[in-house]
Amino acid sequence: MFDWLMPFFYILSATGVAEAPSGFSIEQVLQPPLLYACIGGLILFLFLLFLLLRFLRKRRHKKALEYHIDEKDKYHVRLEAKNLSALLPPLLEGLGGKENIQSLRSENRRLKVGIKDYDLVKESCIREAGFPGLIRPRKDEVQIIVGEDADELKNRLGQELSLS
Repeated sequence: MFDWLMPFFYILSATGVAEAPSGFSIEQVLQPPLLYACIGGLILFLFLLFLLLRFLRKRRHKKALEYHIDEKDKYHVRLEAKNLSALLPPLLEGLGGKENIQSLRSENRRLKVGIKDYDLVKESCIREAGFPGLIRPRKDEVQIIVGEDADELKNRLGQELSLS
C-alpha cells in the first residue's frame, strides 16, 4: 500500500540521515488516517497561504490607489487680473485673431476654443496675459485654463467676436 514511499526511505538511509530499525514497517508508523490528516493539513495550509497573500496584495494595491488631498493643500486656479476686458486683446492675439476662432464653450474651469489654423496660436502670448495654462488636445481645439471666471470670460469673448 505504501510502496510509493519506499524510495524516499532508501534515499534517506543511503545518505546516512535516517536508518530504519530492523523490525521497521511503514504500515506501523503511517496509518491511513494519519496520512490523510497530513495531506489535508498541507492542503489547508496552502489554501490559507494563498488567501493571505491575495488579501495583502489587494490591500497594498488599494492603498496605492488611495489618494486624498486636504482642502488646504488644493491648488485653486485663479486669474491674476480680475479685469477680464483687459485680458481680451492679448487673448485674441494669442489665439491668432478673431478670424481664427470657430467656436467657444466653457466647461468647469476651462475655456475651450475651436480654431481654424493650429499654427497661428501663440502659447507664449496667452501665458504672458496671465492665464495659468494652455492645453492643445487636438489640431482644431485649444483649452485655456482660466479658473472660476471661465463662463464670464466666454461671454465677454463671445460679445467681442459678435461685435466685429
